Amino acid sequence: MPSMMNVYSPVLPSAALGNAITTAKVFRDSAAAALLLRAPGSNKLKNRAFRIRAWGRVTGGTTTNFTVDLQLGSSTTAASNTTVASSGAIAVNSVSLNWLLDATFVHDVTSAKIAGIFFGFINATAKTPAIATSAAFDASLESNSFVLNGLFSATAATNEAFIDGFELEVL
Repeated sequence: MPSMMNVYSPVLPSAALGNAITTAKVFRDSAAAALLLRAPGSNKLKNRAFRIRAWGRVTGGTTTNFTVDLQLGSSTTAASNTTVASSGAIAVNSVSLNWLLDATFVHDVTSAKIAGIFFGFINATAKTPAIATSAAFDASLESNSFVLNGLFSATAATNEAFIDGFELEVL
């Protein structure tokens, strides 16, 4: 069992990710700011492994696919962040269900990057383990943050998605 002193999480659940999002959109908090998972700074992740888990709910209001991406960054514009893990497009055709992304990263000071592996699921479709995209990461900074974005492939008034859990655990 992990120590709760090593787990970091924002206030949840997220605001609903709305219906007309056929371009990636960052999940927001109740104040409409990007829902940030702040990584601990002060070198707490220097040469360490850490795990990020995110889970939530999604309703496909029509025949549609849903994609959830884990990104390094803090922008409300998905294209401004760096995607490190993605579920890929998975069918959520007119159903309500849950989703999960689980990623383990390692930081090292030699490369000044994080790299890792992730897996997950949406509906009954698994995202088999895959290598995460490595990204530049300065473990000394207090400003390192992660966000999640979502994307529906088709617009429907009843499409919606939520984040119910988003946490970083230092291993």
